[in-house]
Amino acid sequence: MQISEQLIREIVGQVLSGMEQPTPAKKMAVATGRTMTLLEKGNATTGTKSDEVVIALAPAFGKHQNKTIVNIPHSDVLREVIAGIEEEGIRPRVIRVLGTSDVGFLAYEGAKICGSGVAVGLQSRGTT
Repeated sequence: MQISEQLIREIVGQVLSGMEQPTPAKKMAVATGRTMTLLEKGNATTGTKSDEVVIALAPAFGKHQNKTIVNIPHSDVLREVIAGIEEEGIRPRVIRVLGTSDVGFLAYEGAKICGSGVAVGLQSRGTT
């Protein structure tokens, strides 16, 4: 295969056109208790409540990976983040962002659909 300037321009154009259409975030339900179950409930919608904070999960969080890089179960991490938000008298809302695993972009995508504009990103390896 011959690599030319034209080929590179075509590839870059395809990548950029794909970036313009964000992948929708998935709305999640969290069943708490001794164990935690994440249930996908469809596409996440833009919130209107100013007293909410979105927790934006990476695509593999609790789905394909269940522990952080230091072997803390994802259920424990998510439970503690939810508890910390609730301690401040704020409502947590959990979503899964499918288009990225970067913690900054996870939080950014969550903030865009959060009523308060505040979000926390959680990577599968535990970075928050």
